Amino acid sequence: MIDEAQRNLEALKRVSRGQVFEQELSALAERWQDRTQSVKTLLSVAQQKLEQKEGEKRTIGETVSDVFQVFFRSRGRNLVLALLATLLFWLCVRWLHRQILKSKRLAGKKAFSLRLFNVLYTLSSVLGAILVFLLVLYLFGDWVLLIIGLLLFLGVIWTSKEAIPRFWSHLSLLLNMGAVREGEKVIYGGLPWLVKSLNLYTELVNPELSGPKLRLPLKDLVGLHSRGVATNEAWFPTSLNDWVVLSDGTFGKVTFQNPEMVRIAMLGGATKIFPSADFSSQAPVVLSHGFRISVSFGVDYKHQENATGMIPESLKERLMKGLEEHEMSDKMKNLNVEFEEAASSSLNIAVLADFEGEAAEKYMSLKRLLQRICVDACNANDRVIPFQQITLHLPDGAQAGLQPTHS
Repeated sequence: MIDEAQRNLEALKRVSRGQVFEQELSALAERWQDRTQSVKTLLSVAQQKLEQKEGEKRTIGETVSDVFQVFFRSRGRNLVLALLATLLFWLCVRWLHRQILKSKRLAGKKAFSLRLFNVLYTLSSVLGAILVFLLVLYLFGDWVLLIIGLLLFLGVIWTSKEAIPRFWSHLSLLLNMGAVREGEKVIYGGLPWLVKSLNLYTELVNPELSGPKLRLPLKDLVGLHSRGVATNEAWFPTSLNDWVVLSDGTFGKVTFQNPEMVRIAMLGGATKIFPSADFSSQAPVVLSHGFRISVSFGVDYKHQENATGMIPESLKERLMKGLEEHEMSDKMKNLNVEFEEAASSSLNIAVLADFEGEAAEKYMSLKRLLQRICVDACNANDRVIPFQQITLHLPDGAQAGLQPTHS
């Protein structure tokens, strides 16, 4: 439109209509020229703004990257330096603590003094680390992060006010003044443990159980009680490689035991697994340290005259000879054959044989062997082995009622 107006003005100039008319046309042409230049300038500015807006369109990754760059140029840098200063302080204090513990000044101190020193070290190192963190933010003049840090610190103090009783119980444990003390015996998880080291993480050991020591946080000891350890006190019903007989009749060898399970290898190759915490309820009888086999053997009442003297003596000689033939006499510690009782149907003789723990593997076969030798002795001497009898005593005249009747 502007270009068309300028062309019309130029056409009118070529038609001469007087000087005044030409001056008016010249002035009008200049105004349109100025207007043209102004429109072009506005158009150029608009195009530049459009190009700038199009150049500002960036991806989310670039935007996030810019945000991080801006953050780490100021507060991020302050935060990182404060954390590094806190870490450096913590490492220095820890190194100093180790050097003090290694020094000769604390070598002769009592356990309570050392524990008190460790507790004070822990408290002072935590408070010192917090103060170093806040001090670095203060020196950099980062009041925003400083206020946030103070609010967090005060919030932790306010929310932990209800934990003061629990904190006191933990403190008493750390000072070895609580219900659980170092070097004593404590029951945890149904098993006995020796408190080897009492600290923020307590070490419990059981010398009879395989596997590494048990590490517990201090809070798990709250509510437990320990006691002193007696001389030669047992830490578990069995030891590794013990031969045992359980209350359910299981006979075998302990091949593995740890805080979780006890494995029994039975004769023939079968295995049986018991939870360690419930193993004591099986009342295991340990044979590996020596054991006794008791056999009760009966003879008929017609041998009553020799039941208390000759029969036990001859039976003992026969047992000694039989065990020697089976190469078990060297593993037998003692053998007693005595009259036991006058039972309702037989005269019972007790055989008591004590064996070394080396013979534990043959426990079941030895019981059968003793029974067999006793039967062989009776057969060789024509002694009657009675069976269970019932004697029925009837009043006078009652036998007539038992006579068979015929219809």
